[in-house]
Amino acid sequence: MIAKNARRYGFPSSFLACATLILLLASPGTAQTVTGTLQGTVTDANGAVVPGAEIGLHNVDTGQERTLKTNSEGFYLASFVPLGRYTVSASQKGFAKAQETIEVTLNQTRVVDFILKPTGVSEAVIVTSEATPINTTNQQIAQSLTTQEIQDKPVANQTNFLTLAETFTGFQENPNSGQNNPTLSSGSSINFNGTGTRGATFQINGVNNDDSSENQNRQGASLATIKEFQALTNSFTAEFGRGYGAVILVQTIAGTNHVHGNAFGFTTTAL
Repeated sequence: MIAKNARRYGFPSSFLACATLILLLASPGTAQTVTGTLQGTVTDANGAVVPGAEIGLHNVDTGQERTLKTNSEGFYLASFVPLGRYTVSASQKGFAKAQETIEVTLNQTRVVDFILKPTGVSEAVIVTSEATPINTTNQQIAQSLTTQEIQDKPVANQTNFLTLAETFTGFQENPNSGQNNPTLSSGSSINFNGTGTRGATFQINGVNNDDSSENQNRQGASLATIKEFQALTNSFTAEFGRGYGAVILVQTIAGTNHVHGNAFGFTTTAL
């Protein structure tokens, strides 16, 4: 259709090329907002890169598996990885298999490098507890709460995820005292670093959740259903370019091979 119209109206071929490029760049790019990325380099004990090494990803909770290989520079990149805990392994003929267990988190790039040792020397690195990784892949400033941190936070209203934002650096109360009160103007929005409530933008599972009038969040989410809550407050990438203020990302819990449920309630104690 583009080619036909371009010829009809006498547009040069360069216009067609530019239009095609724009469409390619505009193809669905929100997947990163609901997934994470893994990347790293595989080397041997002497520091030489290992091309063609097989990288395996195994989701501990769902059993989902994915394999890929390192390139000629020993580098691998796994994009659009569903959130969860993974056993990541690296193997190559002549070397002992190495593996590490890591957590893939929302909208983050985890760097997992491997050093392979000669066959006969076994190695398995299982990380059961780790500090929050430093972001070395971009300048995006993101603050997050995991499922456990959300459950541990005392929140009276279990249906309003905006209360989670109060945990983060740069959070400010709305000037009209309408914070977390949907009956007041801008009461269902967020204010970070003085950018104002109308500059905020919201996504739930990668889907835009903005009110068309005042950039309030349109749909709530129970805290019990949230896997990760994230606030981007500066230098976020182009996929979040709709607003000039904070970007709030909510990712809900997906199914696993384990059956479980949650319940909450309130009690009063006489003093």
